[in-house]
Amino acid sequence: MSFFSKLLSSKKNTRFVSERSFKSNLTKQLNMSLQTLTQLKQSGITDSSELKLEFFFYTDNENKAISLVNTLKDKKCLVEFSVSAENAKIFIITGWTSPIKIDKDSISNWTKTMAKLGVATP
Repeated sequence: MSFFSKLLSSKKNTRFVSERSFKSNLTKQLNMSLQTLTQLKQSGITDSSELKLEFFFYTDNENKAISLVNTLKDKKCLVEFSVSAENAKIFIITGWTSPIKIDKDSISNWTKTMAKLGVATP
């Protein structure tokens, strides 16, 4: 079973990932974001620094991918999507934000917003 197949929810549910998986992933993403922030601080990045952040989403529906791409473009992100090389039924959305402040609150808020956006996009 592939990585993507494990994340698919049942056919009865239209969500790509379950609520439980979403919450678990959000916790992991928040922890990774704070670890990355610590590493950036050690490299001389300050709370007043602004950087572009890279993001990655995946979905099982082309219309959802297009909707998310449009939502992210409205947020001034540079974004594109393609079909997964591993599974033609999976759509990969990648991109970069416009520069944002690299402090704990900004990064945590961005992480939460992006995670919720990925689940909320119809």
